Amino acid sequence: MLCEKLSILSERTASRHSVSRESTTKGKPSVLANDEADSHRVVRTSTRIVAFFAAFIIVLTSCASLDDAGAKPSPEPRGSGSGVYDGPQIEGIANPFGARWHWNLVEDVVDDIADISGGATYSELEWCEVEPRPGEYDWDRIDGVVASVNKLGFESMLKIRVGSCWVTGADVADDENRSSEMPLDLNAYGNFVRAVVSRFRPRGVKAYSIENQADLKAFWSGSRTEYAELLRAGSASIKSAAADAVVLDSGLSSTTYGYAIAGSLLAAGSDVEALEFFNTYFERWVDVDHFLFKPPKNTDELRAILSMSDVVRSLEFFDTTLALQDVTDVFSLRFFEPWTVLDDVLVFLHARIPQGRPIEAWGVGIAWPGTNFDAEVARVDTVKLLATGTANGLTRMVWEPAVYRLDEVESEQVFRSLWRGSGLPRPTGKAFSVMTHAAAGESVKTVAIDGPGFTGVAYGRAEDTALVIWADSNPVFFDETSTIDALDIEVVSLVGEPLEWPKADLIVGREPVVINVAAPIEQAIGIVEAFESTLSKQKTG
Repeated sequence: MLCEKLSILSERTASRHSVSRESTTKGKPSVLANDEADSHRVVRTSTRIVAFFAAFIIVLTSCASLDDAGAKPSPEPRGSGSGVYDGPQIEGIANPFGARWHWNLVEDVVDDIADISGGATYSELEWCEVEPRPGEYDWDRIDGVVASVNKLGFESMLKIRVGSCWVTGADVADDENRSSEMPLDLNAYGNFVRAVVSRFRPRGVKAYSIENQADLKAFWSGSRTEYAELLRAGSASIKSAAADAVVLDSGLSSTTYGYAIAGSLLAAGSDVEALEFFNTYFERWVDVDHFLFKPPKNTDELRAILSMSDVVRSLEFFDTTLALQDVTDVFSLRFFEPWTVLDDVLVFLHARIPQGRPIEAWGVGIAWPGTNFDAEVARVDTVKLLATGTANGLTRMVWEPAVYRLDEVESEQVFRSLWRGSGLPRPTGKAFSVMTHAAAGESVKTVAIDGPGFTGVAYGRAEDTALVIWADSNPVFFDETSTIDALDIEVVSLVGEPLEWPKADLIVGREPVVINVAAPIEQAIGIVEAFESTLSKQKTG
């Protein structure tokens, strides 16, 4: 069953104006840095938002599966909605973040979704669903989805999937089988893809991904050779229907990059680093009984894991995806692991894809199964994940899942949501909202901050800048000062509470703070860097 079911959405009373966005980013050095690592610089634009520190909460969700765990995709959460959004047009505030939701779970939270609109979301459509029998087409569901997304002020993106039915040689369509198969006729497939793009490019859909997580048999049952054929055929058809369309690969499962980087370190003779990296990457999966493996204690066990059939398949699909960069425009990333390894992943990828090739995360979030989940830690990690991604060149980060139903058992969740059912917020939702508004603005320039004792990101507009910073280890102290009183500065916590600096001392620890400065980005960064003499030391009174 497909993810996107339409729901009856309540009316949104406020609207906003949208513009383009621009930004530049610099990458942060990592243990995998090389000559190509700092080749990625991204330019993007967005609109300005007032009161970025308000604790707005986004409520969204996704079709999350146990990436690489060998499990079937989780069933679609229950919900009561069944219609399309029929409220007023929302003009969203452009920003690099977005999210994905099940339409049948947003009825009670449409205002919150609209409040952070301006980012992007993606939807899936299957050939087998649209053309269930030869020559019989039913576009109603996906038409409603795209129209509703656009009306809510989000950019709509599509994943085009085959499915399993007559087009693949199956007798009947299997609604419970979400695995796509190789179509019997690639020419017919190309015609269908052209029909999709011809229908939805005029409706604002510019970006198209071919399949979803093709390395997982739960989503693509074919071989990597077959997927390569499909991607080439799909890309050619997309471009023939709309020359300005953007083509992405399927987006490999998040765990793939842990395998690839560990394998690369082993091949380089860095056994200790490989084992340490691998266990850090998968540290939140250790309590999952049904996961593919247990943490390796030595490099022999690590090599044994990397030779498992499911892992080998992911690594082979990674190599195939790299080899197909000539038929895609953007590398599609899925990432749900600890934020501390995201910069390593991005440096690793930028060293292997064409220079200047954008990376977009159609699927980002926090995978943290088990009973040891800590909502407050996840709140902090949400900000650091988003900040690290944009600071290191991610041009789009679509969060999933954003909402689980109210009766969902907390310990049964794997991919942690921003909201619970009936509009109940989670700490991660508050933090996500603060970041959405901090990053929004006209002609935004995004720069990584790697200061003495603190790390973060700056989002600069023409007349103001939002700095998101946190201490690397020991608390960082910014003393009370009158030297910058002439500037308009607002400091807020992740829940939108105002802080008094520069009129009083500011202590920045592991939890990020947002400093909004009425100044261009270079001047704003200089303000915090000017306090180098007071950094990384304990205040004594």
